[in-house]
Amino acid sequence: MSKEWTEKLGYKVIFMTIRLINLFMSPLVFMLIWNWFITKLGLVHIDYWLSFGIMLLINFAFDMNAILNKNNYDNSDYTFDQNASFAKLFVIFITIVMAFIVHLFV
Repeated sequence: MSKEWTEKLGYKVIFMTIRLINLFMSPLVFMLIWNWFITKLGLVHIDYWLSFGIMLLINFAFDMNAILNKNNYDNSDYTFDQNASFAKLFVIFITIVMAFIVHLFV
């Protein structure tokens, strides 16, 4: 094993560890902020698994590689596709509004 290969493996292990921690900590932070702030507006408390699902939906909705039109992961050259990102954000906005309306009547 070469030194370069072991360094790359070490970076990958560190990166995956940080991603795994982020996967489980983000819903916890989201739940705490929701239960602290949003409940003051009259909405219900949420638990960890509901916040995990909401965070999963947010990650699906805001796929940054699709919004920024990044084709190569190794290249740091981002191009912003205004039409695609506006359409995607509009669909997300309509989805959130419709979910809020449904939540009011259910």
